[in-house]
Amino acid sequence: MSRPQPRLLSRRDKYGGTLQRFLLRFSAVILFVLAFVVACPLATVSTANAAGLGVTGSILDVTMPPGTNHVHTMTISNGFTYALDMQVEARGLGQGLDGSYIPLASGKDQSPQSALTYITQIDKTAFRLEPGSEQVVKATVDCPSDATPGTRYACIYIHSAASGEGPVGVSVAAIVPVVVMVPGSTRIQIGDITGLTVSELKSGEPIEILTTFKNMGTYHYKAMGHVTIKDGAGDVFSDEETELTSSSIIPPFSRLFAASCVPADPDKGLPPGEYLVVSKVTLEDGTVLDVETTGLTVPEWYKPPAPEKEPREIDWVLVVIGILAGLVLLIIIMYLIVRRFKKRAMPVGGGM
Repeated sequence: MSRPQPRLLSRRDKYGGTLQRFLLRFSAVILFVLAFVVACPLATVSTANAAGLGVTGSILDVTMPPGTNHVHTMTISNGFTYALDMQVEARGLGQGLDGSYIPLASGKDQSPQSALTYITQIDKTAFRLEPGSEQVVKATVDCPSDATPGTRYACIYIHSAASGEGPVGVSVAAIVPVVVMVPGSTRIQIGDITGLTVSELKSGEPIEILTTFKNMGTYHYKAMGHVTIKDGAGDVFSDEETELTSSSIIPPFSRLFAASCVPADPDKGLPPGEYLVVSKVTLEDGTVLDVETTGLTVPEWYKPPAPEKEPREIDWVLVVIGILAGLVLLIIIMYLIVRRFKKRAMPVGGGM
């Protein structure tokens, strides 16, 4: 009996086996990359939420009769990967036209409703904060015995010094507003429009109208703007409303309301002529705080910009499912090709 001869693979068999192995490896790599791409945004969001300078006790809003005191506790944490040299100071509370808080040094805090002098002690004004660590800081607020009824404003300014261990020239900061209510007064919520400007008219672009509004009252509040463009006969060509401010307007500071006005009838636009721009600022409940009017001259026919097409929202779940289905289909097709190719391959040698 002759020895069985080893089976020799034809070039087609060898090629088919190699192609099959390549197919399996290729499929595994594609699936791994796809899983990484899908999971990556989730990991990024989680990291972004964990990083940064954290402060608990981020606002102090307290009612204090004259002659009383209050201790406010804050916990400051470092979510960065490098150490921070922190400083904590008492400052006056200012506000920019965009609503952002501004810490004011004593020389620049000219508000008659300042509570800067009410913050009499901060137990830790400077310390080093290692990555992942936290520090408890306590601030003492004393209401003077001769304090008159009303609302007072200040802030605790928490900031780091620029350090070579982190990004060069970059410091981080947080502002803790301090609002002290001395009981016995009536909250006065009034204000004035101190500026009203209209942008230069250019066909194809919105009409930008800026309203500067100042809180003239004794208490903070949120507000919204309302702008109308009408002709001398009272016919309204545009009526726009701004959103309610995300933060309150602190007295005696101002807020800028920006409205982009477009005629309600895009085909008609604004014919040449004289128009009135009416700007109104109200409280959230509709209470009118102030109204201001200015003229608008349209020398030639104004055509509004073409309406923007609303972008279609992308359903990422369907996108991922579609990609996976396409990959599975591709793998099946390639597998069938390899299987058909191997069936056609003929063995060489062999037998008893």
